[in-house]
Amino acid sequence: MRSILFCLVGLMTASTDAAYAQIKLAPRSAAAADEIRYFTSIDGLMEGNADVILKETRQGRNVTAAVLDVCYPAQKGSDRKDRFVANLAVNGQTLTGATQSLNDKSPVTVKLVRRPTGDTFEFKGQISIGQAVTEVASSDNSDLSEKEFLDNQSTDDGITPTPKDFTEVSPESIAVKVKLDAAADFLKELKGQDVEVSLSSLAVTCDVLRAGEQTITLSADPERAAGLIAKFKSAPGVVAAGWTTGILEMDRTIRFSATGWRDGDRLNKDKLAATITNAETALRWLGRGSSHLKEVQEALTSIVDDSVRAAELVKRIRALMKKEPPRKDRLEVNGVILEILEVMRSEAVKHGVSILTELADPLPAVEADRVQLQQVLLNLIVNALEAMGADDEGPKELLISTGKAEPSGALVAVQDSGPGLEALMLERVFESFYTTKPTGFGLGLSICRSIIEAHGGRLWASKNQRRGATFQFTLPGAGIIPS
Repeated sequence: MRSILFCLVGLMTASTDAAYAQIKLAPRSAAAADEIRYFTSIDGLMEGNADVILKETRQGRNVTAAVLDVCYPAQKGSDRKDRFVANLAVNGQTLTGATQSLNDKSPVTVKLVRRPTGDTFEFKGQISIGQAVTEVASSDNSDLSEKEFLDNQSTDDGITPTPKDFTEVSPESIAVKVKLDAAADFLKELKGQDVEVSLSSLAVTCDVLRAGEQTITLSADPERAAGLIAKFKSAPGVVAAGWTTGILEMDRTIRFSATGWRDGDRLNKDKLAATITNAETALRWLGRGSSHLKEVQEALTSIVDDSVRAAELVKRIRALMKKEPPRKDRLEVNGVILEILEVMRSEAVKHGVSILTELADPLPAVEADRVQLQQVLLNLIVNALEAMGADDEGPKELLISTGKAEPSGALVAVQDSGPGLEALMLERVFESFYTTKPTGFGLGLSICRSIIEAHGGRLWASKNQRRGATFQFTLPGAGIIPS
């Protein structure tokens, strides 16, 4: 499933060697007066998208050694991360060094001039990565003591190896901390285990790259959880395993089913996610002069680029919870709908549902957060499929339509032919923790409404005249997309 593929790439962005090393200074004689100080940001570096740690060793006010650790988007606008760690030569206030990035092996050169300005510091200079040159001009940067830096580092992995009870953790939620270079093999070993892997736990952040360890969360039958945890603890590269808190309903998961991963000589689309764990390795191999066709490399690159987008899902949902304004881009709603339907067709077949579309053309463009809009559509479609899947009466049809919403916006409707909703439930279904599902959390529609309202739109439900229910939402327009 394509929207599922969005997120697995994180597991392949790390190199299997030095990428996991903690910052280490070049060997030198320790002096009694040495003091370690840290900068955890250099404002404006790489348009504010870089995660920076500059570690300095000082004697009094003089810097005697420095290490610059920068984690950054591998390409502009991409969520795939690369990283470099450079030991810098110190000449007065000038810091210089050269290295290569740990994942893409791009040459890196650093030249910074560091000047104290009262209680803060100013940095100017250049950082070159491959052919890209970033001008550095950053003022008002504050440093931290080693204790302050370490106190700010998160160490809680949320794993409870032997819970006294299940008031703080979920009996079906498992967390496994695994070495990053062993994570791909660990995921492949889940074949046949009948578990679900949380999408959010697969995003490789800068903290994960630096720690060299990934905490993967899974959901399994509570009666099997203890046995699975015992098995996982003995798996190569696993550092810890135990129970953890429950998984949010909006975190769509990836099922590793007990059946095979292939249909004849073709990959089954439902299980294509399993191939992502090998994509990055294949790209490196092909990049070293392999005789394989260029089209193969382009296909693997496409897999990686598409899958990284899913890392945005968790970041955007968390931003929503913090009431941060959504990121808005000019979008064609019909295109987003077709992307989601491509992903969901196999799920519709599983439920015996026919999908129909009536998409208006032309349709006003909207300014919206693509990932959040995808989540709204995904949630509404999954709810409709599940409602019809449990109903044996009449034909099962899902109709998705679009139209113009006055005065210049877009209207989206998701209509099913399931059992429908009672009049009293039409508004209650949007309440937090109200659910009609025996295993639901009652958060999906509440979050969907929050997303739409944060975009200046409206989401509501209505009962169909014959059978089923219709969920509709509007979004303000940003102009007309020509046909």
